[in-house]
Amino acid sequence: MTLEKENDMASAGKRARGSAGNRIPTGQISHTWYGDPLLPSLQTQIWLTSSPKGLTIEWSAPQWSQHLPTGAPGPVWGLWNYEVVEFFFLGDKEQYIEVEIAPTGHYLCLQLRGKRTPVNKMLPLSPAIERKEEGRWGGSVTIPRAFCPTPIRSWNAFSIHGVGENRVFSAMNSGIGTPDFHQLSSFVPFPVNTVS
Repeated sequence: MTLEKENDMASAGKRARGSAGNRIPTGQISHTWYGDPLLPSLQTQIWLTSSPKGLTIEWSAPQWSQHLPTGAPGPVWGLWNYEVVEFFFLGDKEQYIEVEIAPTGHYLCLQLRGKRTPVNKMLPLSPAIERKEEGRWGGSVTIPRAFCPTPIRSWNAFSIHGVGENRVFSAMNSGIGTPDFHQLSSFVPFPVNTVS
């Protein structure tokens, strides 16, 4: 990647963050699940904003276009089998929400109580997807307050791409062993103690 492209990406990130609202510091998916660092151009940047409507997630991610869902954009069960970014937000007593989004506009939103125990599946969202500079995509989605655990105590973010033996799992903060995004002990403190 040229210096000019890296500067363009940095400028785009600054524009995406903006200055409005109650901005939360950026999170980054910056290494593989096994701890190998990703090149800056292969990292995913994340910005979170809390508001009376809920929690808004914005991201800028590399696009691989190797394994994408087909059909009209909307909710898809099993989206984790495709190229996605994933966001988890954990409250008290193992209450958490999982949000998965693909570059095609397909998504999955689950409320869980207990590790891998969904109580509400296929919750409706309206993600806005945009193509960025070559090889990247991004977007934003607002998670309604009613979907979020209150308060949010910790969070984590992940990405998946590739097929079969070439499948790559990346993380903001990795757990241990084989990739398992529901390792709640691997989550990091949420920058704000509640969605306000």
